[in-house]
Amino acid sequence: MDDESLNELLNYFFEESFQLLKLMENSILEIEKDNSKIENINDIFRAVHTIKGSSGSLDLQEIASFAHIFEDSLDFIRNNPSYKINSEQIDTILEGVDILDRMIKARSEGGIYSQSVDSVKDKLISMIKKDNVKDNKKYEKSTSTNVVNQDLDILESEVDIFINQIKPGYMAYKAVVNFSSTDPMASVGPLQVYSSLRDIGIILKTFPSLDELNSDKTFSSSSYLFVTNKNIDSIKRFIDIPDIVTSIEIEPIDLKALKNRFILERESTKSKNNQAGDVPFEDSSSEKKLSSQTSSEAKENTVNDENIEEDNTIDQKISSKDATISRASTILRVDSSRIDELMNLVSQIVINKAALIEITSRIFDYVTDFDTWSIDASSILNTLSSIDLSKESSYTLSTSQLKKILSTFNIAMQIAFDIKSSTNSLSNELQVYSRTINLLQEGVMKIRMVPIEQMFSRFPRIVRDLCRKLGKDAQLVMNGGETELDKSIIEELSDPMMHILRNCMDHGIEDNEVRASLSKPVTDTITINAKNEGNVIVISVEDDGAGIDIEKIRKKAIEKNLISPQKILSESEAYELLFKPGFSTADKVSDVSGRGVGLDVVKKALELLNGTLSVESEKNKYTRFTIKLPLTLAIIQALMVSVSEEVFAIPINNIYETKRVESNEIFLIEGKKAIKIREEIISVLYLNEFFNLDKNKSPSNFLVVVGFGERKLGLVVDNLIGSLDIVIKPLKYSFTRIPGLAGSAILGNGEIALIIDVGQMIESIQSITISSS
Repeated sequence: MDDESLNELLNYFFEESFQLLKLMENSILEIEKDNSKIENINDIFRAVHTIKGSSGSLDLQEIASFAHIFEDSLDFIRNNPSYKINSEQIDTILEGVDILDRMIKARSEGGIYSQSVDSVKDKLISMIKKDNVKDNKKYEKSTSTNVVNQDLDILESEVDIFINQIKPGYMAYKAVVNFSSTDPMASVGPLQVYSSLRDIGIILKTFPSLDELNSDKTFSSSSYLFVTNKNIDSIKRFIDIPDIVTSIEIEPIDLKALKNRFILERESTKSKNNQAGDVPFEDSSSEKKLSSQTSSEAKENTVNDENIEEDNTIDQKISSKDATISRASTILRVDSSRIDELMNLVSQIVINKAALIEITSRIFDYVTDFDTWSIDASSILNTLSSIDLSKESSYTLSTSQLKKILSTFNIAMQIAFDIKSSTNSLSNELQVYSRTINLLQEGVMKIRMVPIEQMFSRFPRIVRDLCRKLGKDAQLVMNGGETELDKSIIEELSDPMMHILRNCMDHGIEDNEVRASLSKPVTDTITINAKNEGNVIVISVEDDGAGIDIEKIRKKAIEKNLISPQKILSESEAYELLFKPGFSTADKVSDVSGRGVGLDVVKKALELLNGTLSVESEKNKYTRFTIKLPLTLAIIQALMVSVSEEVFAIPINNIYETKRVESNEIFLIEGKKAIKIREEIISVLYLNEFFNLDKNKSPSNFLVVVGFGERKLGLVVDNLIGSLDIVIKPLKYSFTRIPGLAGSAILGNGEIALIIDVGQMIESIQSITISSS
């Protein structure tokens, strides 16, 4: 198989596996909620079975080996109706899901998962050993990594390839061959059978893989998928090696029927995912860590202590030395109706293009007519200019000359009329073109929009694990999962949301005894809501716990010398302290929190997304974190301004108002420029001073009042140009070190406008103020 085909199969495997893992996690959490839903074990078993077979066929042996043990444990449970799954065993199954997830992620990133999984394997095996159900010896034996399950798994993507290998008169067969455990030559038995089958047909697939069969491992059985024109009895005679082969099972395989079954199963799985609201996406290549200290707590959430501790790094130690697999590409699932909409818009653009070409052609014709007319007009002007107007003698024009003058002016008027008519047509076509382009832009943006449910689906597991870790009871309510957000933003938003959930669980929710003493329900409710507000998405995370104790914050701030003992904190000032690096109200450090690493990192991560984070709280009632984010980071609406003949773009979402301002309206407070607007004092910044540009000598300028979160700033600019939709382009490294710049945009005239980073600019000004005072 060539590299391109292998990479295609691998990418299909990664996408399918991540979907199956999410389905497994949802199914096991359903069992924990309602133990009567034990039939969900069948869904989990089928998912692991598929992953095992697919990984084995792609020679991803560490995944196939672990999945094989996992599958045996699940098979044992599903075949024993009397088996009762307790919380510890659900923990074990979830750990198994986590291990598969890490193994597959490692492969998708071009490496191999290198950490030991023996402890999880032992737990899975113990689920069989501890239960006194009959036949558990059979399952104990099957957990040997060198025993092959008799089902040879075939990937859907392989079926067409295999069907093309069937020649006229040939049939596909599956053979399962068992080998002697006493004959010393049995170690080469699988290869001998492979050689014999190759002599009578074409081998499509083996399990274990050919590389495994060539290794120094000994296998008690092996499976082969092949095509041949021999019948079953003839095949058996070819591969029945005396003293080495102990038994042979051969059955014909209808590959075309198998292909149809795959299609039906795929539709069934897709239907289940849609019901669960799942749209799984994994793009490990673009994952960003909130900080080197806290990446683990946001990326991995299992019940193991080692997986919840903040200071443990859970980033996998991936060895890429022997890796031969390319990085998996990012895959977007798009509703076909959205593609149809784009195709219709493209068709409209083609029509507009034809109309514009036709109008342009007419205008060129008019230009040619004008060139001809200008020659005649020049001749007439020359004739008229030869008249000596200083002489009183009259000058008589001939009839032919008069006709020529009248004709020339008639032609000029007709050309002017035609040009005006064509200009109107051109203007109308450009309006249609502009509308179509806007719709096309929206359509392309919609393709990147995915339901936020894909991120929400991770949170029940996190809350469940933290409940067990902290000994608290909490239920998670999620609303607005259908709200759509740019995929790239969802990827970056996942970690901050996990931090906030951890904060709710550890700081917000009281212990069960405390809640009972306050006559609160023992089970706390954490509510996540998502909704659209114009071009902004609003996500709130609220718990009905203890609320925020402002006096406690004040005492901690005094201990850390952040404020003076005489300082009286307002609510907003107290909440601001929560986002200071190293600040924590926890009385003791736990393995969940208390180190002061969390909310400050969350806030910085959201600011990188041009988002804001605010807090509301009432003691002993609730705490609510509210996140506001733009729908997309690719295209924004901006106000274009000029400063010292340079063009800058200020995001519209950050603008409160604009006004003309005179230099005498700006005054100094403690050496800093400020202005009073409707009883509010706002800091003022001259953009030309901030960027070291030439000073504008005009006494009259424009003030653009911008804000980020609760903070405001007045930016003084020379002129307002107008609003414009701009495409954000990243800055080169040398420019990224300049504070206050978020990116650049290419304008219609080819000029480059620098985009103002309002949040960073406000932070810079605050830093100056604090240091000077």
